[in-house]
Amino acid sequence: MYYHLKVCICQFLQEESGQGINEYAAIMAFVSLVFMLVFSLTEGALAATIMQCFSSMAGQINRLANAPTN
Repeated sequence: MYYHLKVCICQFLQEESGQGINEYAAIMAFVSLVFMLVFSLTEGALAATIMQCFSSMAGQINRLANAPTN
């Protein structure tokens, strides 16, 4: 029984099928931390700039949608 348990544990440790998802989770955690750091350092100025850009793009899209066609 001890040998069977040892074999199962060794196979589990050598298996790498879940490695990719762990790497993606680590990358996502790092990116989230960077975003939190950037937003905390800019004290809301970055959020206002992003909102202004989205508002400008929405206005341009509305003008293009309402433009007369020939």
